[in-house]
Amino acid sequence: MSDLMLLIHQNIALVSALVVAVAALVVFERVFAKRGVKELSSMEATLKIKQKKSLVLDIRESAEFIKGHIAQSKNLLTVEVPAKMKSLAKTLDAPILVICSSGISALSIARKIHKAGYTDVSILKGGIQGWIKEHLPLVTPAEPLPKAASSKKREKLKSENNNGAH
Repeated sequence: MSDLMLLIHQNIALVSALVVAVAALVVFERVFAKRGVKELSSMEATLKIKQKKSLVLDIRESAEFIKGHIAQSKNLLTVEVPAKMKSLAKTLDAPILVICSSGISALSIARKIHKAGYTDVSILKGGIQGWIKEHLPLVTPAEPLPKAASSKKREKLKSENNNGAH
């Protein structure tokens, strides 16, 4: 241990340069890693969804999506994105918001979408976890009605569900 301290002390300029280089690399990565992709807070995302009618892509697994997702979001698995890249939105300037569980996977997918030519690509800061921390609502699909049920029975079941009958 004392040999290491002696080496650092004797090469303080070199060690300082190394520390500065690592710090610059971290700053560079944080600033330029998201180039072309905006990171939105939950409030900014909410406004963008409502005002700009954004396409909201939730790239989480289907089972996670079913447990709860942002209203109007579309579940698209990460493996499906490349095949559907050209048909995501009607125009290349259409707003697209990519959501994952924590915000990490969304950045990678959002970069690919941006690289494909889409110009208004964003991610949700903190992903669904951040959304939940802000106490914002998630929606879940309504319990599916049996396919074999007649239309009258389906209407009766719907009515019972809406009236809170069991």
